[in-house]
Amino acid sequence: MKWRRRKYVVDSRFQLKFVIAYLLASLFGSIAVLTLFNILANQALTEMIFRVHGAPQSPGEILMPLFLRAAGIAFLLFLLTLILVSGLMVRKTRGPLFRIMKSLALMNQGDFSASIRLRDADDFQDVAQALDQMRQAIRARFLSFDQDYQNFSKALSAIQTVEFGELPAEAQKALLFLIQDLQQRL
Repeated sequence: MKWRRRKYVVDSRFQLKFVIAYLLASLFGSIAVLTLFNILANQALTEMIFRVHGAPQSPGEILMPLFLRAAGIAFLLFLLTLILVSGLMVRKTRGPLFRIMKSLALMNQGDFSASIRLRDADDFQDVAQALDQMRQAIRARFLSFDQDYQNFSKALSAIQTVEFGELPAEAQKALLFLIQDLQQRL
């Protein structure tokens, strides 16, 4: 059975951007740890070579504190980079979502004339397009309801002007009641 990706709200292009940003931040963190450790280890070993007096130390005693310091600094740099990348991605995503929410608020108020407009480079193009199709369908239904209302109003006006001539009094009252009820509903 072949696995097929379903179309979700977040598209694969957006996910790929996120994964690439995360991988670049991880790569930057790894390179920073190795570079910083190499610099600190070279300094410590150079000091040890030129030190005349001092107790002999094993390489682990010399290098472990340096590695932990380098890893801590690199972790902080990685964390800062990750926060910055996440902030930029949230900022890039917030704009289209804000425009979509603004259009939905207008629709909630009954204004179905304005379409949802996003820039070409914005994410959520498929969501905006689907919401715009929904807006157009709802607008067409409201226009259809308005036309039906006008047709019913004309028909009720025509029925009211018709003379009841040969209808019994009870049928005339029932018909007038139905006309008034339809007028109230419309």
